[in-house]
Amino acid sequence: MYKIVLNIKIHFNDIKHILGVMSPKNYSKTEAFGIKGVKNFYVDLKNEDNITLGVWQILPNEILSEVIENDDYNYDGALTNGNYNILLYMHGNAGDRATALELYDLLRKYYHIFAVDYRGYADSSCADMTETSIVGDMVEFYKWLRNRSNSSIFVWGHSLGTGIGTQLIANLKKENISSHGLILETPFTSVTDVMKTHPIIKLYNIAVNNRNTTYQGNITYHLFEELGYDHMSIFKAPELSAYIR
Repeated sequence: MYKIVLNIKIHFNDIKHILGVMSPKNYSKTEAFGIKGVKNFYVDLKNEDNITLGVWQILPNEILSEVIENDDYNYDGALTNGNYNILLYMHGNAGDRATALELYDLLRKYYHIFAVDYRGYADSSCADMTETSIVGDMVEFYKWLRNRSNSSIFVWGHSLGTGIGTQLIANLKKENISSHGLILETPFTSVTDVMKTHPIIKLYNIAVNNRNTTYQGNITYHLFEELGYDHMSIFKAPELSAYIR
């Protein structure tokens, strides 16, 4: 029997190369992906790296009929409409803003979605990829959204996006900026933990024991693993719609 001891310090850029990042596509031709009511656009962040992020704005189902036959639909006006909760969606490592199409179909029943590609992913700017820089970009994008809408903003992260989303919320808190909720889809405690096991109950206990429910709210834990939906397919769970609602 072999026993391998790993002492690993993994950089975000290493994760990108280990697991793979999808090649850029023509994200402007949104209907080619089989999805309607989506605007592709780019946000220039005013930071030291002059980062530009690729974004999909995915309209909620309630106003989808208004845009299907209207090529000149006012997407900016929809953003300023405070009647629809906003969901900031952050994808996993081997993904891009076009990866979660099936999940978007479900989420847009309840949310006005903004799906963002991190620096170095898809057609966003190529630049130094560190935890600090990627999270910093997301902080600036969150502020970009907040400055344009009075809607409640929720954050949904998948896999790698759960780490980015959690740190995003923590950084915003330091600036006294509050989000309305954080949803973690297939989260992890650390990369080394993921390599050894899937310590989700370890993660849940950490969260419960370090929160003040009086002002931070409750934590809800839903286990899908036993149902066979695995890391990428929770959108198939019939009860997911009820959980999101």
